[in-house]
Amino acid sequence: MVRTLYILGMALLALATAICVDVFFPDEANAGPWTGCYGGALGSYNAAVMEDVLGAEGPGIAATLGCDVQSGPLVFGAAAEYGWRTFDFATIDVDARGWEVIGRAGYLATPQTLLYGLVGWTDLEADIGPFGSVDVSGVAFGGGTEIDMGKGLFARLEYQRLVLEPDDIDVEANVNSFRAGLVYKFNVPEVTAPFEGKPLK
Repeated sequence: MVRTLYILGMALLALATAICVDVFFPDEANAGPWTGCYGGALGSYNAAVMEDVLGAEGPGIAATLGCDVQSGPLVFGAAAEYGWRTFDFATIDVDARGWEVIGRAGYLATPQTLLYGLVGWTDLEADIGPFGSVDVSGVAFGGGTEIDMGKGLFARLEYQRLVLEPDDIDVEANVNSFRAGLVYKFNVPEVTAPFEGKPLK
C-alpha cells in the first residue's frame, strides 16, 4: 500500500507541476480555450457497499479547485477537492468529509465537449454516530464529460468509484458516486487556434 501511495503521489505531483508551468507560462501557439485554472461546486448521489453485504446511500457536495492544459484535442488536468457525503446504514448515519486529489486526461469530442478519465486519492474522516469517528482513505477512479458553456463557465457530469479502507479496521468499502456541477475558469486564454480545421471559439 505504501509503495502504491508513493507512486500515485509522485505521478500526481508531476502532473500538477507540468500543468502549473503550462498555465502560468503558456505557449501562445499551442494554448486553447480549455487551458486555465478554475473553481466550482459539485453535488452528488452516493451508493456505498461495505464488505459486499452492508449497503447505504445518500447525497454529497464538494468544492473543487484545479487547473487544465489543452494540447490540440487533448486536455490534462489536476484538482483538489474538499467534500462531504452522508450515508444511512440502517439506523446509523455516517457523515464522511475530507480531501481528494485528482488527475485527469481527456479528449475533445467537439471543441465544446470533453470526455475524460480520472484517477486520484482521497482521505476522509467518517463520523459513525455513537461509535465515534474513523479515518478512511483509498483510491478514486472514473470518468465524465464536461461542456464549455462559454464565458469561462463549464458544466460537468461525472462518475467516481471510491475503494476505501479504514486505517485501523480490516474492512473495505466501495462507493459509487454520481456527480454534477459547474466550474468557472478564471484565466481562459483568448485564442483562435485551429482544431480539426475549425475555430476553437
